[in-house]
Amino acid sequence: MSLKKEVVLIFAVLILSQIAYSAVVTQTGDTLDNPTRVDFPPVYDEGPPEAAAALIIYSNQNTVTINKDSPDAQQALDAAMKGTPADALKAGATSVFTPDSIFVNYADTGTVTIKAIGDTQIREYTNAEITYGEVKKGDNEESILPVFIRTSDNKLVTAEVESPPAGSREDTIVRILDEIDITVGVSLSSDFSAITYPTSTERIKFNFCGDSYLAFPEQCETPNTENNVYCVHSITTQCVGTKTAARDLLGRCNDACACSADNFNPAVCVKNSCGASCGSGTDCPSGVCDQNTCSCVAAPCQEDWVCTQYPATCPSNGIKTRTCTDRNGCGTTTNKPQESISCIPQTTTPCNELWSCLEWSPSPCPSSGIQTRLQYKYKQATRIKGLHSNSNHILR
Repeated sequence: MSLKKEVVLIFAVLILSQIAYSAVVTQTGDTLDNPTRVDFPPVYDEGPPEAAAALIIYSNQNTVTINKDSPDAQQALDAAMKGTPADALKAGATSVFTPDSIFVNYADTGTVTIKAIGDTQIREYTNAEITYGEVKKGDNEESILPVFIRTSDNKLVTAEVESPPAGSREDTIVRILDEIDITVGVSLSSDFSAITYPTSTERIKFNFCGDSYLAFPEQCETPNTENNVYCVHSITTQCVGTKTAARDLLGRCNDACACSADNFNPAVCVKNSCGASCGSGTDCPSGVCDQNTCSCVAAPCQEDWVCTQYPATCPSNGIKTRTCTDRNGCGTTTNKPQESISCIPQTTTPCNELWSCLEWSPSPCPSSGIQTRLQYKYKQATRIKGLHSNSNHILR
């Protein structure tokens, strides 16, 4: 979203918020003590749609805008609703607007727009690097956010955003504190930009580390401070293969008033940096960005297994089996269900023969020498009386 478009949008919303605010006060007699959130859909122009935005309106009618498509959107929304505009900027908000001050940080384009308190002109820095310090509390519990801007013409602009405590009717204030040239002077090392020393020989003669006055051979003041304005990193990103490692703009001033460089953060994939074609899945049609190569890859095949039922009874080997088939044919078995389970076979009682027979007949033994009898319940059988086998041998 361009500055002109955003300024028009913000001031239009400011007018609407003032009307709504006045209506509430007139009808209820109450004031709006808590921040109010207003959401806007994406803005369509001749090109692609601009990002959807959220506008936070405070009781003093100061406003904060947040790009809802940014990765820090939820964190910035929480900070804006629970804290102050300074807290919201630190958490990732895009801009702060007050009656006398404007601060807009377009992180994706490196453009910073500032109208500081007391300034009649709006300052715009393009292709700039911006670093926020830690939010500090002032004497009256106000939140103060240090801002360091390295401009495209190698100047270091030091500013601050000061917000009153939550619920206050005071306005947030943007101040420009200093602007120094970091292109000339003594070169510190390959990690840092050169610095320029003051020319007051009287003051230099009594110089010592810790007197808050920078003079040769000091590299910075004051000692033991993080994000020191004199320790400007000459390089804030470096490539590790197709990944990008980054660090903030300012280094540390150590106890000897010498600059110490910050370590680079772990390298990550950043779209269009170091040859990376994607930074996350949202940059890829497939929804998958390989975090090793920083390139879009096809979405992995999702296994879809369907299995037959296990048999109802347990076989004699004590193992039930079934067959499972991947309907998507991925060729992998990562999520394949098991195809066999142990079971206890059903036991059966051995069958013990129990015979019951009628008496031999006829009695007495006939001349044929053969008697017969019936086998109870099973079948009729013939047997030669007095034999131990089923032969036709007749005893005499």
